[in-house]
Amino acid sequence: MDTKFSASEQILSSDIGDEMVMMDINLGKYFSLKGPSGRVWELIGNGTTVQAIFDVLLEEYDVEAEQCQQELLALLKDLHDAEMIVAAG
Repeated sequence: MDTKFSASEQILSSDIGDEMVMMDINLGKYFSLKGPSGRVWELIGNGTTVQAIFDVLLEEYDVEAEQCQQELLALLKDLHDAEMIVAAG
């Protein structure tokens, strides 16, 4: 939970209303994240630890801690597997 992630250099992102839109400039693929997932992306961009992201989500959303942790870790795994984020520490 002390790990920090950052966006891969090949990912460009923009906040458009209630969603984050990203483009992989190497593959030409577009992605979007809404709601809590978009908030996670925003926090990743701030160099926040996984624990700090978890704490923010618990504060800002009506979610149980166990569910929040499971979904956060699953999202981070998916983003990492898609090479959209890299571990920063």
